[in-house]
Amino acid sequence: MPSNAMALWSLPGQIDLHVHNSEDMLQGSTPTSTRSKLPTELLNLVFRNLDRTDLVTALRANNALYAVAIQILYQDIRLLTPRKYVQCFQVLIRNPSLPPLVRCLWVSWETMNPTHNLYQLLHAVLKQLTALKSLYLDFPRYHSPTWLLHDCSFSLNKFTTSFDCLPPLAKFLDTQPEITELTLRGLQDDDGMGIHPLLSHLSGVNNESSTRSFQLSCGSLPMLTLFNAVHAGPSIIRTVAKGRPLRLVSVPLFPRFATETLNALALISGTLLRLSVISFDPEAPNFLFSQLVQRFPRLEALHVVLLMTECNPRVLESTATYLTEMRWLQYITFMATMSDSEDINEGAVARLWHQACPTLKTIILPRGKVWFNGGTHSGWSCLDD
Repeated sequence: MPSNAMALWSLPGQIDLHVHNSEDMLQGSTPTSTRSKLPTELLNLVFRNLDRTDLVTALRANNALYAVAIQILYQDIRLLTPRKYVQCFQVLIRNPSLPPLVRCLWVSWETMNPTHNLYQLLHAVLKQLTALKSLYLDFPRYHSPTWLLHDCSFSLNKFTTSFDCLPPLAKFLDTQPEITELTLRGLQDDDGMGIHPLLSHLSGVNNESSTRSFQLSCGSLPMLTLFNAVHAGPSIIRTVAKGRPLRLVSVPLFPRFATETLNALALISGTLLRLSVISFDPEAPNFLFSQLVQRFPRLEALHVVLLMTECNPRVLESTATYLTEMRWLQYITFMATMSDSEDINEGAVARLWHQACPTLKTIILPRGKVWFNGGTHSGWSCLDD
């Protein structure tokens, strides 16, 4: 067992960090009577199903179990309060054997007001997480401390961030060739063109600012297959999508720039299989499906949420015309506010859509019911039936 201090996490849901000196723990070789007869691989599988309390108990048992449990305990770090983060980060910094165990770090500070000292502590930890594979960084709207990524040597597979899309972030992404999943959560304005006025007002975006300087190298992110753009406009989406093998994408569509955003997304290499769209364009019901069919006819899953507008049964019925061109589509979600003055027979719509697109297996319509095809005899039904 290591001779330095170690941290034990307990109380699932309210992680409590306790620092113990290993001199008070079991030392030396493990007695034969306490050695596990199970191979390490099997212990690993068992321990992954333990909650924090039981995992800490197993860790304290003996050296053999400690070696397995400590890896699982520090593999995925997700904490709730600044105090917990400070305690955990201090333990990681004091114990060189612990940072290499961390594979996932989740830092969700968007509702806090982190101090510079807390950011510096996080930066010190990030520089030691050499084996990190998944990183989630979400900060307050006006905080974009991209310097946290300086001097970090990890190679990520998954990266989620609220950082502004500016050259420092692009420079970091250029150094991460193994990223397969990328989520950009920061509010961007694409020169004030692509963000809905309401979001611009709420975010305090300066319409004179420019995000055109966010440019990725042609060879960067060669393995990127999943991209979530929570608030980004067309120029950011174009920069990330162009020439990359995206298969699963989620994008917002803002007024006057929906078509430009879809054009940008069409620059991917290969075939887009799953697409999620949140539209803020009031005119979306009149053009969205025709635009999607033209660009992404081989979609297997399509999820559409229409905000800032109302739909009526005629929109749903006319959608069947476009579904005839989507011959690989299996799952579709269409969520929108329906006009109070008109009723809708969702069962009839589901059958109409399936007639137009026989490959459909699951349909979710504005009322939120899940419609599925039970086969030749039972036909289409919903979970409420």
